[in-house]
Amino acid sequence: MKYDLGVTDDAAAVRVPTLVLHARGDALVPFDEGRQLAALVPDARLVPLDSANHILLEAEPAWDDLRREVTAFLPLVHAGRDAALDDLSRREREVLTLVADGEDNERIAAALHLSVRTVERHLSNCYAKLGLTGRAARVAAATRFARDAEPGGARDS
Repeated sequence: MKYDLGVTDDAAAVRVPTLVLHARGDALVPFDEGRQLAALVPDARLVPLDSANHILLEAEPAWDDLRREVTAFLPLVHAGRDAALDDLSRREREVLTLVADGEDNERIAAALHLSVRTVERHLSNCYAKLGLTGRAARVAAATRFARDAEPGGARDS
């Protein structure tokens, strides 16, 4: 099944910093498609990656380039502590610590001797306290929590 999805009409309306990463040898989506997308988005930056894979693998040399580019693109420092994290309970912090470490709900439940349903309730409470909704809430919560994890931060209290 082939999908015909186009972003040409919407790309010019993008008003956020944009990084387009594309493998030069991508056999699924030709490199010129990445070049065209970067040209359509105002002030986008195209980063060609030396790979033949559509999705880069950690073992290939381009992986380090990808990580370096993404790290340079993302803000290095945030403006102070995330005050919303102070509203999290000790147990909610424990759950988010494990989420930030990449654990799924079943493993979190086992590690903390809780039911999966209780883990889900703690996560729902975290999302509400952090003002997060939708499918990306788990990633956003883990990112905010991990970002604030420096000494004296939310994970240490």
